[in-house]
Amino acid sequence: MREIYLKGFEITVKESAPASIMTSYNLLNGIHTANSYDLIQSVCRDEWKYDGVIMTDWFTSVDVPWITDKYEAKYPISASTGCIYAGNDLQMPGCGKNVTDIIEAVNENKEIDGYKITKADLQFCTCNIIKAIAKMD
Repeated sequence: MREIYLKGFEITVKESAPASIMTSYNLLNGIHTANSYDLIQSVCRDEWKYDGVIMTDWFTSVDVPWITDKYEAKYPISASTGCIYAGNDLQMPGCGKNVTDIIEAVNENKEIDGYKITKADLQFCTCNIIKAIAKMD
């Protein structure tokens, strides 16, 4: 995977230093890329030293009835708590359930959708967004 699929992304991240990266809709080793700690934190941030914003693709963590009523999803939406856990800073476009799940998980120290997150995890993602805004003219 590193030699074939990730190499192009690594070159792009290291040479052009993009302000943001978007995760995809697909699964990687059975885990939504938006929820993949190994991909987002371990590879992008730790190995490649990426310090920009990482965001989901549109509606990755949102159940969209006008789409799901017409088409059968291949796999479920990503978990909003999983996005925070993995270091995915921004969920696009986000929804009320995302906010409720994140607040409940942090305030009640509760595992939601298989992920347990802390206030520090949320602050890490928030800091990445604030740093990106501060760099803009």
